[in-house]
Order: sequence, then C-alpha cells, then structure tokens
Amino acid sequence: MKIKALLILFIIIAISGVKAQDIHFSQFYNGSVYYNPAATGMIKDNYRVTAQSRSQWGNLSGKYLTSLLSFDMPYNDRMGFGGYIVSDDASRALNVFKFVLSGAYQITTPNEKHFLSGGVQLGFVSISLNPDELVFDNQWVVDNFDSDVPNGETLDRRTVYAPEANLGIYYKFLNNGKMFRPYISFSIYHATMPKINFAGDNPRRWPMRFQSILGSDIQVNDQLLIVPGALWMMQENVMEITPGFRGSYSINDKVDLYLGTYFRMDDALIIMLGTKYKNLSFMLSYDYNISDLAYYTNGKGAIELSVTFIPKTR
Repeated sequence: MKIKALLILFIIIAISGVKAQDIHFSQFYNGSVYYNPAATGMIKDNYRVTAQSRSQWGNLSGKYLTSLLSFDMPYNDRMGFGGYIVSDDASRALNVFKFVLSGAYQITTPNEKHFLSGGVQLGFVSISLNPDELVFDNQWVVDNFDSDVPNGETLDRRTVYAPEANLGIYYKFLNNGKMFRPYISFSIYHATMPKINFAGDNPRRWPMRFQSILGSDIQVNDQLLIVPGALWMMQENVMEITPGFRGSYSINDKVDLYLGTYFRMDDALIIMLGTKYKNLSFMLSYDYNISDLAYYTNGKGAIELSVTFIPKTR
C-alpha cells in the first residue's frame, strides 16, 4: 500500500506541474494525431481510426490503464481534421480525461518532394481525484495501516477542468525514388499553461511540454522498410528520450509483418511486434522496466496494444 501511495503522489505532483511529465505511449508512432497536431488528416486515404491501450505496473497495488481513441481524415488536398479521446486511470485514485479536436494544413504544394504541414488542437481536460483510494501518512499507526483514521487532508474539489491547446509542425522528404526519406516533427502541448488546483487559493500552472520526433524511412527493397528514429520530450526540467527502430516486411499485397525495439532511457526496454492484414494493423509491445521501480515490479513494466483501421484509398 505504501508503493501505491508513492505512485499516486508522483502522479498528483505531475498534474500539479512540479517537475514531471505527461502520460506517454511506447508506440508513439501509432498515435499520429495525439503526438503531433500537424499530422492530422495528412494521409491519402478516406480516414484513419486508431485505438491504443496501455496497462502498466499490474503487480503493484491497483491497475494503471491508459486508453486512446483517435480519428482523422483529409478534408481536401491541403487540409485535414480529426481529434482524440484519452483516459488515464491510476488505480481508481486519479483519472485524467482529454477530449481534443485537431486540424492541420499542408503548407507546401501537394505532390512535391518536400512535405511541410502545421496543426493546432483545442479541447478540454478533466482531472478527477478520489482521496478514498489514497493512503496518507497519518493513517499508519506504528507499522499498521488503519483506514478508519481520518487522513487529515481537505480538498476543495475532487474534479478540475482546464482548456487544452497544442501546436505542431511536421516535415518529411517524400521522394519515393530515394532510399532515405527523413522526417522531423516538433510540437508544443498545454500552450496556455492552464491553472490546476484541488485545494487552496494558490493554483499551479500546468507546464508546457515540448516534443520532437525524428527519423527516416529506409526503403531497402520493395518488401522491406526500416524506420530508425527517436522521441524527445521535455517538460520543465524533466526530459525523456526514446531511440530505436521498427521495420515492416511485406509478404504479399494483403499481409505485412512488423518488428521493432526502442529504449526509453533510464526507464524501459521496449519490444514490439505486429501484423497488418488488408486494412487492419495490430501491434503489441512490452516494456521491460530497468528504472529504480524495477525493484518493486521485478522488471514488469507495461503491455500496450494498438489497432489501426485505414480503408482503401479514395
């Protein structure tokens, strides 16, 4: 129970804007709308639907589950729109819910070798705290926990709401005749730095998160594609770097196989495998924990599943 209290406290600190980061997915390359507004609808298909679910630290007290559902589609040759819903539940003690609408515009002329787009997102965030699921120091009597002892804490509210505003830009070299097609994106989250406050008259501002994803498509041959890349995130003075690569091998015009590995520095080794059948892609990844938390988790990190549906090209 002490472990649960520490984890919940860490998450509360993150929400309060004190030297911590937002939620993340290991399969960041599948959440295009979530990870960069400028990628919204920048596809040549009718639309794209992606569902992701991440379950972590299951062998600790409680379950930590993060779910994402996103949708995007092109409006015309230059514009795209969409949005996403995110729910992040920390052992029923803390829930962060986001509803965000997203739009993007292609800056360069369509069908050129260089692709450049910009995007913006607007929405709201709901943060709910359930103190009945928390453990407080003064409820420990010697070495025994007594839930009947008052926790001594006073909350002015259990749920707070805040606006969400994100910005992004995306570049990619599109010449299909070349073996290397590099790309880079940069995005800013919580651009308005909304105030978050559960108690008292001194609210904290949610710090902005800066994020970049860079890499390159390497078309080895007609069947094999390799994509090395890295995710970088910075929020206040906390930084996350996740380098790695993934690859896809086309067996025929209906079936592709996926395999990849990433390393979230000082946190986890990530292994991913998956397949694509016609219009459906499935990916499964596992995080092997190597941080200080590994002592309590025995290395067990997170299991993540994503499903993407893209119908046939118009």
